[in-house]
Order: sequence, then structure tokens, then C-alpha cells
Amino acid sequence: MKMLHKLFSRVIIALIVVMGLTGIPTSPAHSQATLNIAAIVNDDVISVYDLSQRIQMVIAFSRLPNTAETQRRIAPDVLRRLIAEKLRLQEAKRLNITIPDEQINNAIA
Repeated sequence: MKMLHKLFSRVIIALIVVMGLTGIPTSPAHSQATLNIAAIVNDDVISVYDLSQRIQMVIAFSRLPNTAETQRRIAPDVLRRLIAEKLRLQEAKRLNITIPDEQINNAIA
């Protein structure tokens, strides 16, 4: 069970990295949202844009209604999860933990 948890954590980290690399703002509105700060975790920033994108992902995967009320209701929990992910990533970096590409590919397949 512990091995499964570690593997799941690594997959989540890999997905976060991929999402971060592809989440480049493409318009001035996106640029402005990127500059607004939702939270600061040590030296890392979670932007309002990051929070908004994650809220949309949670809504899509959970098949919740995509309404302003749903977004408002889940935002605090989504932000807490983003903060926890940042903390895990920071700790992994501090401990120099890396994930071989082969292991990520095997976990996704």
C-alpha cells in the first residue's frame, strides 16, 4: 500500500510538471490572472490562474456542474490541495528525490 501511495504521488508530481509546462498564458487576460497571487508557499507562488485551472479540472473530473456556486464552494479545498502539492514538491527537491522517466511511463501506461 505504501508503494502504491509513493507511486501515485510521483504520478501526481509528473502531471503537475506537465500541466505547468503547458499552462502558458496566451492572452492579456490570462497574463493578468497569472500575476494575481492566490497563495505563497515558502518561495513559490500559486497564481489565481493556477487555482482557476485546477478548479476547472476538478469540476471536469468530478462531473460537478460548472457553476459559479460550485467553483466558489470547492475553491478553498482546491487551494489547500495545491498548497500541499507545493510543499511535497519542495520537500522532494530538498531531499533530491527524482523519478526516472521509465517509472513515470510505466505508471501512466
